[in-house]
Amino acid sequence: MATRSYLLPGMLPFLALIVSILPLFTLGFPQGHDWIFELVRVAEFKTAMVNGQFPPYWAENLYGGYGSPIFLFYAPLYVFISSLCSILTGSIPGGSTLALIIFSLIAVLSMKLLLQAALDKKTFGNEAASRIAVYFFILNPYLICDIFFRNANAEFTALCVSPLALYGLLIIGRKPRFGGLLLAAGLALTITAHNLTALITFALIITAALVIYLPTKRISIWITIIGSIGLGLGLSAFFWVPSIYYKSLVRIDQMMGGKFDFHNQFQPITSFFGYDRFFAVGLLTPLVLLIAFGVIWVAYCRKELTCIKLNVFAFCFCLVFLFLQTRASVYIWDRVHYMPLFQFPWRMMGPLALATSMVAGLSFAYLFKGKSKNVVFCGEVIFLIFCIMNAMPHLKDSTPLPESVSRQLPYILRGETIKNEGLSATVLDEYLPRFAYPDIWQIKRPQAVPIANSIPKTDIKVLNNSGTHIIFETNADTPARLQMARWFFPGWECTINGESHNVEINQFGSIDISLPAGFNQVILKLKPPVLRRACLWISLVSLLVWCVILLLSTIKQKHSDLQIVPQSLL
Repeated sequence: MATRSYLLPGMLPFLALIVSILPLFTLGFPQGHDWIFELVRVAEFKTAMVNGQFPPYWAENLYGGYGSPIFLFYAPLYVFISSLCSILTGSIPGGSTLALIIFSLIAVLSMKLLLQAALDKKTFGNEAASRIAVYFFILNPYLICDIFFRNANAEFTALCVSPLALYGLLIIGRKPRFGGLLLAAGLALTITAHNLTALITFALIITAALVIYLPTKRISIWITIIGSIGLGLGLSAFFWVPSIYYKSLVRIDQMMGGKFDFHNQFQPITSFFGYDRFFAVGLLTPLVLLIAFGVIWVAYCRKELTCIKLNVFAFCFCLVFLFLQTRASVYIWDRVHYMPLFQFPWRMMGPLALATSMVAGLSFAYLFKGKSKNVVFCGEVIFLIFCIMNAMPHLKDSTPLPESVSRQLPYILRGETIKNEGLSATVLDEYLPRFAYPDIWQIKRPQAVPIANSIPKTDIKVLNNSGTHIIFETNADTPARLQMARWFFPGWECTINGESHNVEINQFGSIDISLPAGFNQVILKLKPPVLRRACLWISLVSLLVWCVILLLSTIKQKHSDLQIVPQSLL
């Protein structure tokens, strides 16, 4: 009977999970604002992997085949998992949908672990409190809109994995090695999932570390925390270091102009907590925050603030994330580096969902402390019903791709179609090389050969024409200058008849190659930029260190268990 009474509550998080992603099962990949951009990104990422790029850095079919260094800057985790899943499902939309389901499951597990670590008690009430946080998080309208209305799958992925980093931080005090490994892995996953969410998560980790561990006199804890953060940065160095260093070579500034200027995107506070806007989080969020304020006030009056320290921390961050969505915060947006890249202040709703989920679980644990199992279970079920009702307005408005479009997707997402139709992977040209003339790829877009122009006209025989590896032969009586249908970018290397040859940038921002008279075999190949290659080694070494620490921890744990057995037998 006891097992059955525990089994039912334990299944409720998975019920919440199924409700939150039910349209994915019934409708397939959703028709949100950016559905075509998302699918093109996955298609190009998969093509890059198949053609030998790992990790990918160049989308070879964008801009009519001129290519784009988008994957140096666009966080790779979601598109990588979607690419792998597309192999299993046999289609890119199917793989992208399966990836969303996988990360939703990770969100459930990571949030549950986070709250269990925060509560640190194995009572029925605190187990229920960890599930409360799961219900609020996975059914949060903002996360649902990320999937079904915005197709902001990179941001959604980062929000799903970020609780792992905080969970690792919380258990470092009890299990330093295991906690440090989880902190490093969670931070690395968040960085490679979404650049901007990673910045917020990093700030949360640093602040939480100060709140939780600052009073401690154990220097070893701080060494573990700093080392774990450093290891997480090392694991993800292959992505974040080049993306920062090379950002001046692309048009990132276009993300901050016109309608994407954050100054023009502040919304009335009344729009935050309704159901009319895709960024609104419904009425449950202010209700939870109001209850949390009451809990904190009562605890203050009873001088019990120590036991709700994490609740106060999470509640304060909720207020910060709300404040950053108001015009009163313009001073901060103007002066904090990288803040304008968020474009829309309402993007703080994502971190707000994370912080408020913690608040919901911690407040529930305080309110139902000492209550009977039946009372706790009834309170949990009522809260789950409220979460479902709060999510339902957005869930029911989700729409599938038109059937006519779905039937054509296998053709649309082919590399040749993306190239010939000039399909894009972003709303703007923010990952177009800065020195590229935006329209030249439409004017001079060769279909069969990778050469846009030859002066003088030259006979060309193409032996290989992939996006980043071109081999061709020429035979001419006079020297020639070839204008290649590829953007110039660091990493291009050229050999003519086996000897290294310089590549030049022309007035259009594409590559020029000067050829001598006579027969020539030309090999033009794009390698990852030097910093990407160097940082990839840093990430590989960091991964090796991570695995060694895990192995040593496992061996030590098994050794400890073997020593305990004889004592228990005595």
